[in-house]
Amino acid sequence: MNQLDKILLYIIRNWNIVGRKKLMKLMFLINNYDVETDKVIQDSYLGLNFKIYSYGVYSDEVMKTYFRLYDEGKITEMTKPGNTDVSLKTNINVDLEDYEKSKIDSIMEKFNDKTGRDLELSTLELLGLTLDTKLNHMGQNISELL
Repeated sequence: MNQLDKILLYIIRNWNIVGRKKLMKLMFLINNYDVETDKVIQDSYLGLNFKIYSYGVYSDEVMKTYFRLYDEGKITEMTKPGNTDVSLKTNINVDLEDYEKSKIDSIMEKFNDKTGRDLELSTLELLGLTLDTKLNHMGQNISELL
């Protein structure tokens, strides 16, 4: 199991995640957000590439990993009107270092109460973008904005 697998599974197991959109924005924050400075930083924690997409920040790597974990039966989705709850299908042991758990948990504590839409707006704001200016940067890598 690679690091991205472990972190996705850790988040899904330990935090109530509603929707892939929300999960994507949280993964961006885990990858590029510094809690101490309250800023998005160039140095990415997991080395993931994010770009500006229709619903804000997006990573092909995260989405491919998510669907692979779904296909492997490790996670499941329950669709409700307007939302999709994401949960573990089986009890999977995820080994992360304490410093990794601390980093992830501090970001989750700060942002997990937001909806996917709220996180879209928050992450765009952290990048100095709005919904309108986002359109001028469609497909652009986040690293080019920082």
